[in-house]
Amino acid sequence: MYFFEPIFGVHLPDGLIQGPGIITGWCIALLLLLLGSRNLSNDEIPKISLLTAVFFLTSLFPIQVPGGPKTHLLLNGLIGVILGQRAVLAIAPALFLQSLLFAHGGFLSLGLNICIMTIPALLMNPFAKIIQKPLIIGNPSTQLTICFFLISASIFAVTAGILMLAWQFKYDEKSEIVKHVLLFLTSPLSIVGFMIISMITTWIFFKSRNGMMFALGFFIGLLGVLFTILLHTSIMLVCAVPNLEPIIFITCMIHLPLAIVEGLTVGIMLSFLGKVKPEMLNLIGYKQNEDCLTIKNET
Repeated sequence: MYFFEPIFGVHLPDGLIQGPGIITGWCIALLLLLLGSRNLSNDEIPKISLLTAVFFLTSLFPIQVPGGPKTHLLLNGLIGVILGQRAVLAIAPALFLQSLLFAHGGFLSLGLNICIMTIPALLMNPFAKIIQKPLIIGNPSTQLTICFFLISASIFAVTAGILMLAWQFKYDEKSEIVKHVLLFLTSPLSIVGFMIISMITTWIFFKSRNGMMFALGFFIGLLGVLFTILLHTSIMLVCAVPNLEPIIFITCMIHLPLAIVEGLTVGIMLSFLGKVKPEMLNLIGYKQNEDCLTIKNET
């Protein structure tokens, strides 16, 4: 299993993607780098360097998937929230070092790997800007509704991923796996269980002093992983050599349970930053004011 582990990561190795996909990936990656470096000031470089190191170091702490290969935290959602369009400047050099030192992805595929990690990071920034105001300082009913909806969707997605990973050897056909997972998730008992867990979790977040901030970080981390896997899977289906469907399926499934771990990690980190370093969250409008987290008024 150790020999095949790199092929199951979101870092695409050389040899899987055909020529047109490689060229397209590099063109988009260079465009992202060009746009991300426009009007770059010297004051931004230390923050970018710090997040480059954070992104790189996460690959040194593997997470063992039960019965499967190792994976690691991505944190591209957090980087997108903090850096915005500069996210590519932190992600690209870290991916290069991971490829050079640990063979996490190939050099020809580096352009596509930059796209796979950067595009979800860029999507997380406007998502955080849109959702942070009603979630953090909205009226209680709005906070509870948004939090409940996002927690329910998160639990549903992660549970589906765990079941599909656990049942991959139980059924021969993938269609049978999907069918049984859907039957399980849509059963009345499962729906009631999801609702109860979601309501309890929402209430805990709501009553906690930094609960809504943690919830925002949780959703950013989870969605960052889900968007990354969606983009990775789409590229593999369109640009990869034939007959890789089993690898694509396993790669997708082993990262869905990781989404919950990523969400918890980013939630803790975002809550911490909101208390001790709120200026790092200026891109989504946060500021600290006498122990109360408020949102900057839009000009």
